[in-house]
Amino acid sequence: EYNPADYMPTTEKSVDGMYEQLTEFIRHISNPYLKSLLEYFFVNDQEFIKKFRSHSAAKTVHHGFSGGLLEHTLSVLRMCEYFAGSYGILNKDLLLTAAMCHDIGKTRELSSFPDNDYTDEGQLIGHIVIGVEMLDEAIRTIPDFPVRLANELKHCIIAHHGELEYGSPKKPALAEAVALNLADNADAKMQTLTEIFKGKTGTDWLGKRITTYHPAYSHNHVEKEAQLFAGRSEVLSRLAATSIHTENHITNATNKESKLCNIHGTILLYF
Repeated sequence: EYNPADYMPTTEKSVDGMYEQLTEFIRHISNPYLKSLLEYFFVNDQEFIKKFRSHSAAKTVHHGFSGGLLEHTLSVLRMCEYFAGSYGILNKDLLLTAAMCHDIGKTRELSSFPDNDYTDEGQLIGHIVIGVEMLDEAIRTIPDFPVRLANELKHCIIAHHGELEYGSPKKPALAEAVALNLADNADAKMQTLTEIFKGKTGTDWLGKRITTYHPAYSHNHVEKEAQLFAGRSEVLSRLAATSIHTENHITNATNKESKLCNIHGTILLYF
């Protein structure tokens, strides 16, 4: 026997514990069609479950470790549950289902550890489209699945990056899609900062620490922004991709240089 953590990056949390928490959400879904869809993947498909539990959420950006996809999905689920409980306009079942399924395409976009690299399918199609294809395949097995509900769920998935230039074929047009985008982006950025600060020491105030380690988070210095977009530094490759969740779209992010550099003080909102 061996401990995988001795040979590759792994989550520091219990995979069994996280998966139990994730499947607990399924038990509270009241819509029978959405519940059957979630059970198709997360209860009945053993091959998918094995991949989902061990996969990373990215190659090098946020949650780029074994178990990272599960950890990220659970975090997004929790934030979406909060949104649904706080804002009555949201369809809770739709939002939670979208949150649970938003990154299922990454089980095919990225190869398993120890490689954790983009597959041909991932390079050519990407996890958003792959995820929608996987949903469509599952939906076809559920009799009388409402067409409108299927389209709303698919929309949440294809819009969860929020912007066309970040890889989403459509911008959010449903309240649930907006909520999912916010939760996904928030967890990605906070996990990126968590990984940046891991092992760092010092007692400086947070703002100084952020701008010291990552100029992308500077609100006060134009030169920091210029440095951010000067080349493909670690800052660009990690924080730009945090918003877009795949290195495939970093080139697109650099095209926003003039827009971002002219909006001083709001980098966190747009980057």
